[in-house]
Amino acid sequence: MAEAELLRHGARFYSEVWEHKPVGTPLLYALAQVLCGRNYASIQLLNSAAALLSAVMLSALALRRGLSHAAACFAGLCYLAFHSGPVFGGFWAVAQAEVFLDPWLLGALLMLLPTAAEPANAGRCFFAGISLGVAVIAIKTSALPLVLVGLLAARGPGSVRRTLAFGLGVALVATLVGGYFAATGRASEFFAATVHFNLDHRELGAQPFFAAPFAHLFPGPRVLALFYVLGLFAFVSRATGKLRASAALDRWLAQSSVLWLLAICEVILQRKFWAYHYQVTLLPLSAIAALPPVAFCTTIRCTCPVLPSASATKNSC
Repeated sequence: MAEAELLRHGARFYSEVWEHKPVGTPLLYALAQVLCGRNYASIQLLNSAAALLSAVMLSALALRRGLSHAAACFAGLCYLAFHSGPVFGGFWAVAQAEVFLDPWLLGALLMLLPTAAEPANAGRCFFAGISLGVAVIAIKTSALPLVLVGLLAARGPGSVRRTLAFGLGVALVATLVGGYFAATGRASEFFAATVHFNLDHRELGAQPFFAAPFAHLFPGPRVLALFYVLGLFAFVSRATGKLRASAALDRWLAQSSVLWLLAICEVILQRKFWAYHYQVTLLPLSAIAALPPVAFCTTIRCTCPVLPSASATKNSC
């Protein structure tokens, strides 16, 4: 909040206001103060707005990818129920940079993952690159593994053109941000804070991943175990046929799993393994948690002939 207050009064970032993270989060804090006043309530509202926007976008993405309305709503509700707060460290988890990554990531995914009505094209991939560029360069540099999401553009005819368009979008954000600080005489301060300091900061109190790999992959907050149980149920249901064969479901499960791996890579890259760093895993875990309701509803329809349209249900099963 102090940095946001200084920025609002004309202080210069990385020279008069020192911070080792990108400028995006302090600017969002400043916007919250302008709209809602200089108080902690404004930050709580900012956190809640980011959570709600991400939950709605996650549900929209699930519907776009062919999941049912029940599964899409369940994914969004899971995201909202576990967002920041006590699960990821209480006070320290509220309105962290990790919270503001998800809307930009989901925006990129909505543009990268096509539908029959809206196929992927170079234009959509370019704007997806801009969205992910903002996430990585303006919100949190340790989110660099998320740029690999751009590989989703490298599928099918025209993949080279789409991939280049995506890379151009990311590069444009990097050029604008770096160019701005260079043009205002703060290139060295910007580089020292966001690169040199962060590399040194990784070594302070760092925990080697291989000292406790299981604990680092499946982190401390006990309530997260629910997500892993639901995820395991989703994989078992698909393997045993409870989730009927569906290319859409298979793609959703595979892409959500890859996204979880990228989120874990982001946590490992920081080498701190603090609770709020795992906020980035909530999105893919909520996405995977959308599948058990599909399996449950499928099982009920196939085993309960007294439901309406029972004959049609029996035939379809």
